[in-house]
Amino acid sequence: MRASTRLKFVFICNPKCASTSIRNALDPHSNLRANPRSPRRPLSNHASAREVKAMFEEQGRDWSEYFSFTTMRNPWAKVASLYTYALKQPRSVAHEVAVQADDIAGFIGTDVFLETIRPLDRMTLDQDGARLVDRIYKVETLADDLPEIEGKLGVQLAVPHLNASSNHDYRQLFDARSVEKVRELFRSDIEAGQYEF
Repeated sequence: MRASTRLKFVFICNPKCASTSIRNALDPHSNLRANPRSPRRPLSNHASAREVKAMFEEQGRDWSEYFSFTTMRNPWAKVASLYTYALKQPRSVAHEVAVQADDIAGFIGTDVFLETIRPLDRMTLDQDGARLVDRIYKVETLADDLPEIEGKLGVQLAVPHLNASSNHDYRQLFDARSVEKVRELFRSDIEAGQYEF
């Protein structure tokens, strides 16, 4: 999470959806940041909109005064990115599980997987199913959408390409079973982004 009380924005960091790059670009403009080590209110970088809104309410901030946004990505590319990243990064919370899995199908659905990478609805909806974010940007069109984001925030942003995964064609990692697992788990993402495998 990154937010500014001056510029009145909140960025909800959806894992493996350019969130590290956007957090980096927003850092100079943010005075509120997630802090998982905070003794008072620990909040992970990838906290859901519901969790961030609860923190805002505890602090007496009006969520509706802020432009809230997040990103989304083709869920098969997103899952492949997490899997290949976890395999390469021993510090990743998903590393051991990814290494022990025979393939991506074995990785999908594990507790670590389900906690690390969440469907769009779980990241953006409140307990009643209402969408908490004003705008969801697709990673695939982020360069085209950047002027709109800059206009909403009133600042120019340099969005570097950080934590890029090296898998050139994510489709090679999937078999029919794993394609369907992702389709079931990320139905809201697929519908919202009109994604196809």
